[in-house]
Amino acid sequence: MIIKKFASLLKNTGECTFYGLGANRAALSCGHAIYLLPDVAQPQTDEQLRVMLDVPTDKWFGVHSEIKANVQIDAVGSANLLPITEGDETLEPLPFAVYEPFCPFNRVLISQSGRLVFFNEAYLAPIADAMKNNDFISYYARKMGSGGAYIIVQDGMDDVLAAIMPVQVEMQSFCEKIARFESLCAEELARRKITAARDVDLEEK
Repeated sequence: MIIKKFASLLKNTGECTFYGLGANRAALSCGHAIYLLPDVAQPQTDEQLRVMLDVPTDKWFGVHSEIKANVQIDAVGSANLLPITEGDETLEPLPFAVYEPFCPFNRVLISQSGRLVFFNEAYLAPIADAMKNNDFISYYARKMGSGGAYIIVQDGMDDVLAAIMPVQVEMQSFCEKIARFESLCAEELARRKITAARDVDLEEK
């Protein structure tokens, strides 16, 4: 895990929770995502947590932080960080991203049942080192007791890297934007076909 990338998320979320899981394992939460940490000693104070994350004192001011010990890995906040469990639904990344000013998401996953799951790829930054050139990364939708679901990012069969909360998208507005984009693409395609046909005619003459 890239600690500095995690720390950079705190300026937006304003939350930081350290979960001690025992056996030198831990998890860090920024409020919207939780990351597993191997081989790390539990800080005892807020200041030790700040130093561990290498956050300047002035940037730490305003961050609500907590340290929790003896947490079970299947109850880290509202997330279960065990590897794939019964009831998990496989998610596949769609081959495009959305980039729009102030848009709260830019990546889309699709479930086996055809349901779309939106999330902000900024929350992948702390685990970018584990994901780079890795063909064994998989995504799952895991249900919460409240009825909602979150995204599990897993490496292979045994190693959960993170749990990320999806973004709830106002679908009416999003669909209108997609429809407008599709219309513009269709118009551009028609123009290119006309241009290509005209060029063929000129070559034949």
